[in-house]
Amino acid sequence: MRDLISFSYNIDTSDLKSYGDEIYYIDHGKTFIYIIPVGKEKNTTFFHLLKLVNASKYFEHIFTIENAPTLLVQDVHFFCLYSTLKLHQTITESQLNVPILYPAEYPLAQHFKNKWLLKNKVHEDNLNLALDKTPPMMRTVLFDLATYHIHLNEEAYRLLKPTETTLFTTSLCHARLKPDTPLYQFFMPDYLVLDNRSRVYCEYIRHLFLETQNMELIEKIVAHIARTDPLLENEWHFLYARLYFPTHFYDIVYDVVVNGEVNLDVLYDQTINYSKLLAELPMLVHKYSGILLDTPEWTRRDQSFKLMI
Repeated sequence: MRDLISFSYNIDTSDLKSYGDEIYYIDHGKTFIYIIPVGKEKNTTFFHLLKLVNASKYFEHIFTIENAPTLLVQDVHFFCLYSTLKLHQTITESQLNVPILYPAEYPLAQHFKNKWLLKNKVHEDNLNLALDKTPPMMRTVLFDLATYHIHLNEEAYRLLKPTETTLFTTSLCHARLKPDTPLYQFFMPDYLVLDNRSRVYCEYIRHLFLETQNMELIEKIVAHIARTDPLLENEWHFLYARLYFPTHFYDIVYDVVVNGEVNLDVLYDQTINYSKLLAELPMLVHKYSGILLDTPEWTRRDQSFKLMI
């Protein structure tokens, strides 16, 4: 790989290193060269990505000596990126900013709902398998937790309904952004999807809270968004509705299917804590953006929502 990169791009690869089993890079101190996998095909996501790269003052797409946009290695395409920013590190709060790729607007909420409806069949199948694998004494607890999260799912559909015909601008978004996501993943098509920028902030807020249960950190993020990349009112509504889709719960269900084990105490605590995020986020959004979100009555009534299990 080292020799092929050196020959194809006419660069010195003596200091080439791998990172995270995903990328290769050369650190020149103040500048960096990254060799990033695209996938088995140069799909449309890759060309959307190049559009952002070409418009940036921090990056430059480097072609091969044969003027090819990618290098094919064992059926996988790689592209070479010159960067003045260090990408082999986790994202920080100050780097949370999602440029709009296409200002033309699309009815993304309806598209998102349709995709989630398709995913629900898979989630339901996994849930049934997880219940079968759970010991009888714990099966009722898992079933009650599942019932609660299905209720969240239905609430999400209700919250999405007013925005189903709303037109949203489109960005190239990281599909499941977490606090420990490395920056280079923003340049890997496998992690990217065309969507409204609210998706990136939604996933970051979701996972930051699940990892910390700290609403002060969430407040810092909401304040940062309001200050550096203000969301429109319909985007905040879209973000809030997305939080009700319990992707984190179905991740755990999938783990039960694969590994056959689940810590129900942890899952229960996570469920109770997550209801706090759903209850308090609208107050933070109003505080920093002056926007009123449609908070469900049961959320407003009891910020520490308790499950009867």
